[in-house]
Amino acid sequence: MTPVPYSGKVAINPVNFHGNAEFTFSLHDGNGTSHWRNGADANQSIQVFVRNGRYSVLLGGQGMNSLPPELFLNHDKLYLKVEFDNEDGEGLRHLTPDQLITATPRALVADVAKVAQVAEKVGNGAITRDML
Repeated sequence: MTPVPYSGKVAINPVNFHGNAEFTFSLHDGNGTSHWRNGADANQSIQVFVRNGRYSVLLGGQGMNSLPPELFLNHDKLYLKVEFDNEDGEGLRHLTPDQLITATPRALVADVAKVAQVAEKVGNGAITRDML
């Protein structure tokens, strides 16, 4: 599946952070079950440059695990959890609230679902070897 763009903001005591930081990203169902994470485990992070508190990433890109297309077909609600570490000794901080995933990734998989529905309507034997 195509990576999904995400932009966020981070401030510490309410000063906008500026510089490189380590981030982790995961998608969960709101009941505590993670269905995707950026790395092999919960502690694997990626480095992101934050400019005046703002950052942008491609979920499923930039060296992250790919987003499986069925993820958005199989789960009605998914939330993005973001953790941030600016290497000040505090470790990963959970940037709250978790964000409900809305239209963008669902639109990307909608075309896949439509093609699958059309394919299901073609009956056995409807296409012959001569037609190919």
